[in-house]
Order: sequence, then C-alpha cells, then structure tokens
Amino acid sequence: MPMKSYDRTSAIPATMYALLLIPVYIGAWGRFGQKVPVAVCLSLFTGLLIRIFCRKNESVAFPWAMFWVFPIFVPLGLPLWLIPTVLTAGWLISVSSFGGIGRNIFNPVATALVFLVAGYGSSVSLLVSKPFSSFAGAFSVWTAGMNPAESGSRILLKLPTDSYQDLFSGFAFPSLPGMAFPGVLLLISTFLVVFFSGRRLWLLCLIPAITAFTALAQKMAPGAVYSPLSILFMGITPAMILVWLSDERSIPLQPADQVVHALIFAFLFVGFVFMSEKLLVGIFSVLLTQMIAPLISDIISGGQNDGE
Repeated sequence: MPMKSYDRTSAIPATMYALLLIPVYIGAWGRFGQKVPVAVCLSLFTGLLIRIFCRKNESVAFPWAMFWVFPIFVPLGLPLWLIPTVLTAGWLISVSSFGGIGRNIFNPVATALVFLVAGYGSSVSLLVSKPFSSFAGAFSVWTAGMNPAESGSRILLKLPTDSYQDLFSGFAFPSLPGMAFPGVLLLISTFLVVFFSGRRLWLLCLIPAITAFTALAQKMAPGAVYSPLSILFMGITPAMILVWLSDERSIPLQPADQVVHALIFAFLFVGFVFMSEKLLVGIFSVLLTQMIAPLISDIISGGQNDGE
C-alpha cells in the first residue's frame, strides 16, 4: 500500500516564522546565554548553504521553516558543530533522497532530530538545562544553564498545578533553551494552525487527546500528582506542533484523516515523553505517526483515499 501524499496547499510564509520566533530566541538568549543566538544563526546559515548547493526544484518555495524551527530543539550542551551536520544529514535523508522539495515523505525537521537522538542520544549534552533566574541576566555570558539530568515525567511532577503564569514565564522547570517560554510557543503554534495551516480540526483533536492520554499515564503511575494540562505547557508540546507545521505535507487536509492523525500522534507522543529520559526522544512519535496514520486512515476509509 503506497504511503499517502498529503496536499501542500497551505505553506506558512517563512517571514511569519521569523517574526514570531525571533522574540522567543531573544528571550532564550537572556535566560541561557550567547550560545542560543549562535545556534540560530548556524541553523539559518546552513539553510542558506543548502539552498545554494542542494536546491533542484525552483518551482517550489524553499522550506526556510525547517531552519527557523530546528533551533528550538537545540540543547544548551550540544556542540555547535553538530547543528550543520545534523541539518545537512536530515536534508539529504528526507528531501534529497526523495527527489527534492515537495517530494519528501518524512518531515525534514523530525528526520534531522531523529538523526541527532539516534547518534548522540547517550550523551548528557541532550539533557534539559535549568535557566538563569533573570529574563536578561545571561545576555553577556556564553552559557548560563545547568543540567539537572531529569526525565520528562519528573519535570512534569515539578510543574505547578495552580500557577499557569509560571508555566508561561518558564521559571518553573528546566527546559531546552528554545522551549524556555512554553506558553508563548503554545500561542504561536495555535496562531499558525488557526490562521495559516487549515488544520484546525487536527489541533482541536490533538489538545484534548494529549490531555486525556496524560491523565491515563498518571493513573498508570502510582504516586504521580500533576495536572493533565501540564504537558500542554511543557515547551516540547507546542514545539512538536511547530515541527508538524514546518512541512505542510506532514498533516492531512481531509477532516477524517486529521482526527486519526491527531489521535495517533497524541498517544505516541505522550508515551515517549513519559518513558524517556530526554525530551528530544519524543520526536520519534512524529516519524512513527507519519508511517502509521496514513495506513490507519486507508483501512478506515476502505482504501478510497489512496493516491490523495
């Protein structure tokens, strides 16, 4: 059964990613140090080189979203030389090997991150970091974070259940620098879905599904006390939504397919977050969803959607 090719009718302008994410990266710079803007610049410079040397299909807009979104997932301890290496590998695997832009099956950002986790996952460099206590205290230093070596589930247990203002500010828990303001990322991802992507039903199904599966995970973990909504405010959740949006082929347009896609992703994503020691491992749920969701949709529809 061939993998379903989703329509590309709703590309989000790269300028919109720039306008929305630059303030986030500036805020992360103030919390984690100068390494954050350097990582962002390296990602964009890598995109520029790929655009010059590897672009073949001039009729399709270059996916700058990949290089704007990727720095959200760069851990503070990651060696900088890995950024262009991982991005180039992700591009070659997910885009070039399928014939260029517009023909790729797998999400390029997810492919790059899976390549990073699979090859570097045993390193402490992928752990989350505790940010500087001041919003602007780290502008003048290279790095200002500490690695607490905690799993995603333990971070969830430490999130306050009565003050979502803290979750928006990012003071309450360790994170990756680009996820230091989870509430802001959630607003950004919601804004892009509602006004640009045409996948509103997908988001409407995804949010309650993640909440429900989080509540189920809590019941399966005796002694765990946290709000089922907390995972929505962890930076990893809105960051994953931005990964999906970075390649408009990744999310289906048909309403029934959106529902199936959202439910499968929510189940896999929550499972990876609670079972893994590193938040980045949750990226595996993206590629698994891209493989499983089209097959499930075709089975439900009786194969009527083949070739869409």
